[in-house]
Amino acid sequence: ESIEVEWNSEPLAIGMRSRGLLSVLEALQSDQCALRFSDASTPVLIQPWRNGAADVTRTYVAMPVRL
Repeated sequence: ESIEVEWNSEPLAIGMRSRGLLSVLEALQSDQCALRFSDASTPVLIQPWRNGAADVTRTYVAMPVRL
């Protein structure tokens, strides 16, 4: 599966376990979120996006998987 994102850099493919990612997205209780990471093999910080910025008071961590 794939999800739509806004990305302002070079193309990147990153693998995530869909069940884990969906669980985090449901817990965020937000229609948008910020994903912060260094590259496709480092942990991903996931934060809800509210009022035009990431809500840093709620941060989840997800580990990518190899594609």
